[in-house]
Amino acid sequence: MGRATVELFAGRGARVVAVDVDAEALEGLDGVETFTGDVAVEEDNAAAVRMAVERFGRLDAVVLNAGVSGAGPVEGEGAVAGLDHAGEGIRINALAPGLTRTRMTAGVRDDPALSEVAVGRIPLRRWAEPREQAEAIWFLASPAASYITGTVLAVDGGIGADNGLLFPPDTPGGDFR
Repeated sequence: MGRATVELFAGRGARVVAVDVDAEALEGLDGVETFTGDVAVEEDNAAAVRMAVERFGRLDAVVLNAGVSGAGPVEGEGAVAGLDHAGEGIRINALAPGLTRTRMTAGVRDDPALSEVAVGRIPLRRWAEPREQAEAIWFLASPAASYITGTVLAVDGGIGADNGLLFPPDTPGGDFR
């Protein structure tokens, strides 16, 4: 999803600094400044921000896209923190992506029975493409979302509205709704 977001932003004329712990993941990003670092390390974040300001003169948006997998509630402190800086014109929002075709989800997708069960739980009955998540991030960072802060945008094919959780099947291929 991170690469799709970088490519979408850069393709639409944004000047981008892409950060990844894996230097190889940053290869082939034309017109993008790259920085090998860990977004969980404060010093790396500070260095990436400095790079953006030095190269581009300012910083308009930050997308923190460190991936984790697993189900859980969509409420969280990331959305509440968006209110802390709202008075300064800083908007902070979160994306709650559903099952998306990434390296992280390859294990589920490569297991036909598990993939069928997973997709069967999604009201839209399909996996999201990374570009679809990137489009939602673009929206949240754009002026079109200028009055949105402190929210979690579920881009999950409707699974959160269905019941919010993706549990493993009781039996292989079983329907556990």
